[in-house]
Amino acid sequence: MSFHPACWYSSTAPQLPSFPTLEGEQSTDVCIVGAGLTGLSAALELAAAGLSVRVLEARTVGFGASGNAGGMLMPGCALPFFPRKGNAPPLRLPFRRLQDMVDTARGFLPESEAETLTEPSTHMLTAWKAGTDALETLRTLIADTGIECDYQPTGHVRLATRPRHIDELKLLARLMEACGHTDLGWYESGEVEAVVGSGRFPAALVDPMGGHLNPLKLVAGLARVATERGVIIHENTPWLAHSREKDGTVSVRTPWSRLRARWLIIAGNAGLWERDQVPASTALPVATFCAVTEPLGPDLARSIFPRNHAAIDMNIAPNRLHLTGDHRLLINGIYTGATVDPFNMRYALMDQMRELFPQIPKEIKVTHTWGGSISATRNRLPHFGRDGSNVLFAHGFSGHGLPMACLAGQVMARAIRQTEERFDSLAAIPHTSWPKARILRTPSLLVALASLRLNDRSADLRFWWETRQAEKAARQADAASGGATPDPKAGG
Repeated sequence: MSFHPACWYSSTAPQLPSFPTLEGEQSTDVCIVGAGLTGLSAALELAAAGLSVRVLEARTVGFGASGNAGGMLMPGCALPFFPRKGNAPPLRLPFRRLQDMVDTARGFLPESEAETLTEPSTHMLTAWKAGTDALETLRTLIADTGIECDYQPTGHVRLATRPRHIDELKLLARLMEACGHTDLGWYESGEVEAVVGSGRFPAALVDPMGGHLNPLKLVAGLARVATERGVIIHENTPWLAHSREKDGTVSVRTPWSRLRARWLIIAGNAGLWERDQVPASTALPVATFCAVTEPLGPDLARSIFPRNHAAIDMNIAPNRLHLTGDHRLLINGIYTGATVDPFNMRYALMDQMRELFPQIPKEIKVTHTWGGSISATRNRLPHFGRDGSNVLFAHGFSGHGLPMACLAGQVMARAIRQTEERFDSLAAIPHTSWPKARILRTPSLLVALASLRLNDRSADLRFWWETRQAEKAARQADAASGGATPDPKAGG
């Protein structure tokens, strides 16, 4: 029986049999490192094409982010593109986070194009479209395999938690509409409670795309279907290194075996950082935490999310929330580069829930708290790449991993089969590396996260000051206008 970290999902997902450790000299068409969503979705695609596939998992199926994620499904990618209009001068936004979006999008283009951009940059549009297509890939995968994973395609809602977030949400709505999201719903002030049961949010943007599911049930189901279709999974078999043989094949070394393969897919994502084995230093692991309450009952649950949406707020370190099938409230939040015991996060996460939804009674308890790492790139876009002609990798999904991981596996499998060219367009997205020296990685990430939070606080202060100045100017204009207006009762 496969072991999985103690999280709430472990009590809900079907138990898998243990898979044997790889021993001795073996060969296969394709070797895949990582038995998560990326690796298993690639394995299914390749097995369907008649290729022999072996999946090497350092621990157990779904042990990493694939089996521990918050379960929220969203279209697009973590950082939206920012379209420029005509020959307008460079836009300077009062909100630093949005300015970063502008600078990032412009950085993907030659300077001559950046000043006349009327459409999203090619690279950003590629990533956004891939993230949106990933939802359909996931839906099709679930339908074709018949996996029961509490899949709820009920859409998602993005929530403003501060007045300044309203402008950010409006900008995001324009960006999403430019990419084909035509059924967005905008709610403001008292209208918001129609989609989320709290007066805490000044605005909400609803997208019918997305939803939520149980990720461990999904990854366990993929493992079951993959083995039924001939894929061989090896647990407790860490990939140590690989080399190329004279005949062009790849020799993959594990502690107890050597596996020769025509192709190698590296799909370990954040877990590879622990052993210093990432294929590229463009993504770092970011620790994130989840908590789930005891069952709330159907009435209280409906008062929180009347339409069963998944939700994400607009904070720099966003909270993601959704209901489970048995009416629990699950929250995913708190991002850090430090090592923290998930148990110590339970009260902070519960406080976040109650701050957002005051109707949750004090006697409601958190029953499970767990944590894990996501893989984040500096520009928050996924990184696809090659190490030579027959070694492919994908990582850095930056919080959009559930659907994107399934798409990434499919895209790499089709690149091997030469039936789709999307891999090359995704691999063309430029990335900047994190410091290669191991001792600098965590400090670099902590500084980056601290900088984001500082920018968030300074944006609050700027918004308060600019709002105050605008109100003062309006009062002065009203006073001046009133003083200059002749009294209609006065005689001529």
